[in-house]
Amino acid sequence: QLIEGEIPVLLDVGHNPEAVKTLVEYLTTTFPEKRIHAIFSMMKDKDIASVLEIMNPVIYDWFFVPLTNPRVATESMMRRIFSQSSVAKVSFGFTDFSEAYQAAKMQSQKGDLLLVFGSFLLVSDCLINLTESELTK
Repeated sequence: QLIEGEIPVLLDVGHNPEAVKTLVEYLTTTFPEKRIHAIFSMMKDKDIASVLEIMNPVIYDWFFVPLTNPRVATESMMRRIFSQSSVAKVSFGFTDFSEAYQAAKMQSQKGDLLLVFGSFLLVSDCLINLTESELTK
């Protein structure tokens, strides 16, 4: 789902290597000149390392969101996985989606894209916590 605005927000539930390969193709075709800020979380039983490596070439910076679900990768798990990846710019320390979203938005400028992806729960948190008017401000 794409929510238009000065800084558009793309919501994608892709959470495996095959899905994110398709997402990368879509991003490079549809948004070739945009800086993409990823707001990200995943379940700990998914292939997180592969997803990071596939997505990293198109992502400008990453914002990890902790979710309240026992299946979700914790911040300490994600710190370890990110440190073993080729990802250079990642932000941690947020308590919820809203904090990560605001941080990503503050790093964005007109013409950028905010990408919320990696988990149905994350996209659900996005839709629950932010109204469309807040997303497009």
